[in-house]
Amino acid sequence: MPAATTTWQSGQAMNQPAPRIVRRPYGGTPAADRRAQRRAALLDAALDLLAAEGVTAVTVRKVCAAAKLNDRYFRESFADIDDLMGAVMEHHIALALTTLTEAAGQGDTPAEQTRLVVNTALDFLTEDPRRARLFIESQATATLRTGRQQLTKLVAVLVVSEARRQHITGPATDSDFELTALTLVSGCLEVLAMWLRGDLTTERTAFTNFLVTMILTATHTEPATKI
Repeated sequence: MPAATTTWQSGQAMNQPAPRIVRRPYGGTPAADRRAQRRAALLDAALDLLAAEGVTAVTVRKVCAAAKLNDRYFRESFADIDDLMGAVMEHHIALALTTLTEAAGQGDTPAEQTRLVVNTALDFLTEDPRRARLFIESQATATLRTGRQQLTKLVAVLVVSEARRQHITGPATDSDFELTALTLVSGCLEVLAMWLRGDLTTERTAFTNFLVTMILTATHTEPATKI
């Protein structure tokens, strides 16, 4: 009889769920938060290196050293340097779009709104020189070029959306308006990169006026007459 009791107890133990492993906070900070902090430190270190030495200087070893993290922590967030740089670009594109969208909701007229958006974009890039360098370097690798293309498309969508909201007279069809916005944004971004590199000597006020005039002219353009 004692043996039977032991067998039943063993079987009962086998049917019990495995004990749940609880990841306890370290120094009061939960594990998920520590991982997020390490990821943010790697993103920031990568941007610092890119701004100081260019995209070719961004390596796993240098990023980890700058972030004061062991190399193994790199792999918990990123597969490789391309993955890291894609995340850096994605993070700052999201910040830029949020900032521009907020600015686009202000202003009583299309001209005021456009000037606010242009000035906001220039402030975003010039107030943190690292962002300007990231933008300038955004054609340097396939990953960064993909981010640049995504930025172009997102800003073009914003241009069309705000133009329609302001009842601006533009190309008659949506597809024409989208193509106009893509062409406009792509060209403006390239000229902006030249200005940030110092290839253009135009001072900021004149440069701002040029961009505002260009945007307003393009978004008010009537469709060409078909031949």
